[in-house]
Amino acid sequence: METEEWFRDMLESFKDDFDFRLETIILDLTEKISKRMKEKNINRIKLAELLQVSPSAVTKILNGSSNFTLKSLLSLVDALELDLKIEFKEKSVITSPKIQIPVESVSIPQAG
Repeated sequence: METEEWFRDMLESFKDDFDFRLETIILDLTEKISKRMKEKNINRIKLAELLQVSPSAVTKILNGSSNFTLKSLLSLVDALELDLKIEFKEKSVITSPKIQIPVESVSIPQAG
């Protein structure tokens, strides 16, 4: 089995796992926040000021270590001049995330 196919199969096996789905959502949120911060030329200190929190709290958010509440998400999008939209979809419509990782960066344990 090729490395890429093995990895794709491994990702597919986790697509319904609650923790995997949660981490995927958190990663997506933090990437969107970081992208918007870059677009608006807002650093962590400035975002902390806008949110009236400590810079370390912003670092936790951007590292995905923070558990988002609707209130914290709304505060974040307001500070970044965005609107918050939350959607619910039928599970049959949800597909696994498209994650592309170069084959050369994947390490597969060798059988002993």
